[in-house]
Amino acid sequence: MEKGLPIFPRILSFLKLLSEPGRLVRNLRGMEDFDQPMTYRIPDRIEPRPNVIHAHNLFGNYFDLRELPRISSSLPVVITLHDMWALTGHCSHPLECERWLKACGNCPHLELPPALTRDGTASNLALKRKVYSQSRLNIATPSQWLMNQVGRSILADYVTSSRIIPNGIDQQFFRPGDKNVARKHLGIPESSRVLLFVAAGNRQNPWKDYDTLDRAVGMLAKRLEPMNLVLLVPGDSFENIGASNLEVKSVPWTNEKEQLARYYQAADLYLHAAHAENFPNVIIEALSCGVPVVGTRTGGIPEQIHEEATGYVVPQSDAEAMADKAYALLSDRQKLAFFSQNAADDARGKYSLERMGNEYLEWFEELLDAA
Repeated sequence: MEKGLPIFPRILSFLKLLSEPGRLVRNLRGMEDFDQPMTYRIPDRIEPRPNVIHAHNLFGNYFDLRELPRISSSLPVVITLHDMWALTGHCSHPLECERWLKACGNCPHLELPPALTRDGTASNLALKRKVYSQSRLNIATPSQWLMNQVGRSILADYVTSSRIIPNGIDQQFFRPGDKNVARKHLGIPESSRVLLFVAAGNRQNPWKDYDTLDRAVGMLAKRLEPMNLVLLVPGDSFENIGASNLEVKSVPWTNEKEQLARYYQAADLYLHAAHAENFPNVIIEALSCGVPVVGTRTGGIPEQIHEEATGYVVPQSDAEAMADKAYALLSDRQKLAFFSQNAADDARGKYSLERMGNEYLEWFEELLDAA
């Protein structure tokens, strides 16, 4: 997300473009940057030589996508998709645009990450199609939703094998904990109703729907008066939503699992408002900590939430529906406890790192046997 980049790395990126005229010309033409010579070392110059290549998102100026035919001809290549970039002319999520189904071009969202300076989306998508047609690719997705998008895309005819393998998280940390202890650590009154929302990049994240979240929380606070409501937001700042019984508590963003788990353990309910998603880890972290979720109906979110058991799924941009479902839980302690127990029971093991790792290892063995 360009606005969130520190100034020094942005200056370095600009100087790098100036020092390589060919790269600068491609950038100005809206071409994605695949000129990464170190990719030529894969796999023969890696010690020890790998038996399987397992890749994740291949954008970010570190991998030459044009080398996939060569690499995949020498050993099995598994690619786990986490968004739709591999299926589009540049963007991670195309939102309402469906030009990616045919040829891209006339892109309505060049600003979406990874952003382009000009519209080279048709050429970018054509190049991807050519690369895939010459490759042997094994595709994994965390959600059925994303696998469905693969089936509609330029990649569909060139998939050698596929698996849906949901993400796993470290459930030694992300598990139910003592709510009162977590709240005491964070300075939150035990009697409060506590909402949580976590998003990388905060308000600069184009995929998160802060407007809906703001409106839903405001509605909810008024319906809960005079009960005290706390909105816990790691690493973010919220403007005054305008409710006297609402405290917006910003806490430091952290990558420390123990501290992040404490945020979840302090919460009664996790709200997730989004414009676009695949299979967000934050939702399975919340469920693993025994926190019910109210999330928007987009991407793979409906696959994560069991309606009327571990949470609710509401229409996109529908703040009133989100507030209604949140109120139904926060106003009924018995129902909230029932949903919390269901969330913890359903997530336990299902979203563990061990389960995810074993599924990949079994698949790798099958690929090696076939090879």
